[in-house]
Amino acid sequence: MRSPRFIIAGSIAALLAACATQTPASTTPPPQSATVAAPRNGSAGLRIPGVSPQQLHADYWLARSADADRIRLDAAQVAALDAEQFRRDPTFNRLDAFPATMDGSRVRGWIGQLAKRPSGLLGKDGSAIDDSQIDAWMASRALDDIPAQVEVRWAIVTQRADLRTFPTDTRVFRNAQGIRERIDRFQETALFPGTPVAVLHASRDGRWLFVVSPTYKAWMPREPLAYASQAEVLAFARNATNRVIVPRLLADGRQLDMSTPVAIANGKAVLPTCGDNCRLTQRDIELPAGSTVAGALPYSERNLLDQAFRLLGEPYGWGHADGTRDCSGFVSDVYRSLGVQLARNTGDQRDSPVLQTQRFDDHSTRAQRLAAIARAQVGDLIFIPGHVMMVIGHLDGHAYVIHDTPGVRINDADGKPRPWPLDGVSVTPLEPLRADARRDFIDIMLALQHVMPRRD
Repeated sequence: MRSPRFIIAGSIAALLAACATQTPASTTPPPQSATVAAPRNGSAGLRIPGVSPQQLHADYWLARSADADRIRLDAAQVAALDAEQFRRDPTFNRLDAFPATMDGSRVRGWIGQLAKRPSGLLGKDGSAIDDSQIDAWMASRALDDIPAQVEVRWAIVTQRADLRTFPTDTRVFRNAQGIRERIDRFQETALFPGTPVAVLHASRDGRWLFVVSPTYKAWMPREPLAYASQAEVLAFARNATNRVIVPRLLADGRQLDMSTPVAIANGKAVLPTCGDNCRLTQRDIELPAGSTVAGALPYSERNLLDQAFRLLGEPYGWGHADGTRDCSGFVSDVYRSLGVQLARNTGDQRDSPVLQTQRFDDHSTRAQRLAAIARAQVGDLIFIPGHVMMVIGHLDGHAYVIHDTPGVRINDADGKPRPWPLDGVSVTPLEPLRADARRDFIDIMLALQHVMPRRD
């Protein structure tokens, strides 16, 4: 019998673009069962051929590991890795090194690099975005209002907030497939409560702020910010030494996603809030039953798999939109709950100057790629253009991965690809995955990364 062949749903370019940067992480983790989360087209109970019900449990893969509880890096080594990334990776931002004032041309350059004039966009109803609307978005950046010297303001994010390419919440798409898959081209990522930011500029209408977070620069709404001095903001962030392990929705409506930084005092979560004139204050909140907040988990295979499988079945969402996450957000949040910070987007994760990465190009043979995959360890990251997957183990000659994806295609009995929507965090074998009619994922694999410090 021919083994199932998997092809990405829709064009390869559309889906892989969709992974460049999650049922919402605020809810109780879904039960691990024989079915993946119901796809949004309404059909329910789909399960990928080649994946048994038992394989949808972390314990299944942990039982196959002889090394599940070995600590790869202790707390001091994780801290050293984190510091090295902030020192050497240009996508990380050292907020503690920011000056009191910043050259206006530098701020203008950051905004201009992010928010270039777009074209060929559609609204959510499928109609073309006209030039007058684009002109308005370009003007809303208010670049001419940036002074020669920008006074840096400091704030803490008080509730989950989107980061946007332009200072607007208007949703825009490249094509009809993007509309169906909710791939809003202005959605960059989202920030979680407790994240410190440097505030550098305001939009023309004052409703949006251009901010720098530890891992991203973009526009966010002004409402979720509480202000203080640089020293106070960074001290608040440093004191949040715990991480949300089991995500929950708080009684006040705030979403605490996996890896959200939290301080604990007298058994309660200490969360930032806006006081008078939006000054930073704090509120002690009882965590809901079933919540787990702890210091960063030890960096081991057991904790990697336990955390990854907590998110099994959560719907896919480009750029952390609508309380969700995407492929790079998924692996970032899993690793951050272990104290290991990754870059936000797939390309930046892949190109980390401090992690162990084996790269592949047009000269790499299929045999070389397969040999590397055969040696891959639990937690290793496999990159193809625009998408990242996490290795969870090997079985019957195949590597298995968990990844956040809109869906795949599987050849039917007649050998014709059948769309197989997943729309979320799913377990699949790797080798059968298809990039297009001629190539497997193996053939376009760009890198295999072991999330450990480089030895050189």
